[in-house]
Amino acid sequence: MAVYDARFDLNKDGIIDEADKEIFLRAYLSMPGKPNWNPEADFDGNGQVTSIDFSLFAEHLGAVRSVIPDEILAPVGETLGEGLAPAGFNIGWVVLVAIILFALSRRKK
Repeated sequence: MAVYDARFDLNKDGIIDEADKEIFLRAYLSMPGKPNWNPEADFDGNGQVTSIDFSLFAEHLGAVRSVIPDEILAPVGETLGEGLAPAGFNIGWVVLVAIILFALSRRKK
């Protein structure tokens, strides 16, 4: 399964798909000064859009941005605040589980 990385979402629509591939292919084999140069397609930062960049892009093709905001899926170890929760407690996972349980309870039987 492809992992979403905003660098590869060239049209910034939350999905790394054929539309992004078209943008990438327009820049393929370009470099600064060329009319088709797109620095956002130079994923390895070497000043050229090459097959290496395409390989990096292809690893993420099909990925979709999470619909759960990063604020909810906080990194492990982030706390609610001093004195509110034990160190290492992650409120994001509690909220995620609550959302899933709510969605499951609303399903028609």
